[in-house]
Amino acid sequence: MRRLILISLALGAASATLVITGSSSQAESNRWQSPIPGSSIVRVFDMTSNYGPGHRGVDLAAKENSSVYAVAAGTVTWSGKVAGRTTITIDHGEERSTYEPVTASVSNGDRVSRGDHLGTLAAGHGECLPACLHLGRIRDGTYLDPAERFEASEGYRLISPIGPPPKPPALLNSSGSLPTNGHITSPFGMRTDPFTKVQRFHDGTDIGAPCGQPVFSVASGVVTHAHARGGYGLLVEVKHAGHTTTGYAHLSAVNVTVGERVERGTLLGKVGTTGRSTGCHLHFMKRDRGRAVDPQVG
Repeated sequence: MRRLILISLALGAASATLVITGSSSQAESNRWQSPIPGSSIVRVFDMTSNYGPGHRGVDLAAKENSSVYAVAAGTVTWSGKVAGRTTITIDHGEERSTYEPVTASVSNGDRVSRGDHLGTLAAGHGECLPACLHLGRIRDGTYLDPAERFEASEGYRLISPIGPPPKPPALLNSSGSLPTNGHITSPFGMRTDPFTKVQRFHDGTDIGAPCGQPVFSVASGVVTHAHARGGYGLLVEVKHAGHTTTGYAHLSAVNVTVGERVERGTLLGKVGTTGRSTGCHLHFMKRDRGRAVDPQVG
């Protein structure tokens, strides 16, 4: 049996459609099922060495208490707490999969099949809202990218042309506390730079969202900047009461002008990938007296 799958992805300003054909039996033998069906990868694998900085797996956004399933058949070699969080490890032979944080329903030594219930997703992993499962993949002590075993990798998903499309992931923001709907893909603070692969300060919060999605002001104020600025690409800045300024970067379009008065909820522009960007997202910034602060705090 052969399958035809269309893949659409955006890389910077360019887009491409790939057509893949192949034997489904061979693909199935190496494929992992998603540990939480319908979840989305919101933080990708990012490792250059086992001992350097980076992200040793993928984070999948889902609701707290979602059921977590085995990605493949194997034996549970660990079901217990590590650094205060319950972690499950399954030995699949050549590789191991790890799951955290999970309220486990399996024990050490249990034999599981692909798709068997392991437990439920707990809250408390990183910046994820409402919750995230951190899935790891290890072979001979080396961390590998779990997404290579999936039907999705690094921000795109292979979707069967047969049947209805999958439901989109739950949106992070529906109360107006953030300027656009989406998942937090990179928080404020120190991180591994996606271009240089070294640790550097990230002066805002990245919100993964489709290019063209509306971006709104989070509070009333006056527009002080509304054009391109270096690596930020198309950027809108709004001066608010007191000494606070918010910034909205990598936009694909700007809908305001300098000096314009805006209110909370005013359309400022649209999500894009202009400037120094790896794909469609909003880089949201907040400054207090010129100093960068976490836009999700206060």
